[in-house]
Amino acid sequence: MNLEIEYLTYRKVKQLMESGYRRLIIPIGALEPHGPHLPLGTDNLIPLSLAREVAPEIKALIAPPIHYGVTNSLVGYAGSSRVDPETLKLFLIDIIKGFRLSGFKTFIIMNGHGGNIIPIKEALAKLWTEDAIRSIAVHWWIEVEGIKQEVFGEAGGHAGIDETAMIIATYPDIVERPPEDELKNEIIVLSRGYETYPSAGTIILYKADEGSPKYNAEFAKRFYDRVVAHIKKLLISLINRIERR
Repeated sequence: MNLEIEYLTYRKVKQLMESGYRRLIIPIGALEPHGPHLPLGTDNLIPLSLAREVAPEIKALIAPPIHYGVTNSLVGYAGSSRVDPETLKLFLIDIIKGFRLSGFKTFIIMNGHGGNIIPIKEALAKLWTEDAIRSIAVHWWIEVEGIKQEVFGEAGGHAGIDETAMIIATYPDIVERPPEDELKNEIIVLSRGYETYPSAGTIILYKADEGSPKYNAEFAKRFYDRVVAHIKKLLISLINRIERR
């Protein structure tokens, strides 16, 4: 059953809501480079895939993704884009208020991009304190740090082993396989000692010698399945708690 509302008539959405689908997942990401091997829309594709997996389990419909996010050092690379944090915050507030008028009761933001975290937090806090609108934000790559260690035995990174695995598991045909030296030339390690604008690389690792992209479909599927199972369990627990308030 398709739960993405942009592909449904309003009558079908109404029928689903009347049958209990009163929760709405809003995937959100960004357009920015993810090395020479992953698409610019990686941060959009992963949250949408997760939304499709979890929506039936929590009786949620799925809103069209917000494809543009708060990108800083990686903006300027070909095809990248950005919005101001305040713009994203206000846009998200307006979107949720509009959907609230449709009758949705609880909102789940499935976020795939680090630059969006603060605007999302500020938007959802404002919606709760001023309008009593319930919401949950999931920043998937942070939530599954432990699973990365269990499956890969190492930390992840921007366009690293974790995001690469998620795209291989869901959209394998759009993953490029450049020569190893091209990948290495794009890698930098996150440091508190310096910054560059633009970023000196489009693959940003969190730890030295950990998290480089790997092309292993078996490990990718194992990681993806573990992530999906964890996010489902997390959302079921959180929804049960906040909807009792």
